[in-house]
Amino acid sequence: MQIDISCINTNFSNFWGGEWQASWKVDTQNSTLSGSIKINNHYFENGNIQFSTSQNFSDVPLEGADGENIVKAISKTESNY
Repeated sequence: MQIDISCINTNFSNFWGGEWQASWKVDTQNSTLSGSIKINNHYFENGNIQFSTSQNFSDVPLEGADGENIVKAISKTESNY
């Protein structure tokens, strides 16, 4: 199963914007998760500053291959990063 997450958040009146992209693959037979995230932030008041990062993850253990445990594992992994 593949799960894709994307979010774009902008606040032009405060001179910033950001984007989050994540792609996850669930191995239901082995109860593991693998994927990647890409983050891009842009701040442009009195200058132009951009921050971009990405990270790959593999063999993240799942407590179970059901929706609740998959969401919990994705949330924990992304928050820890």
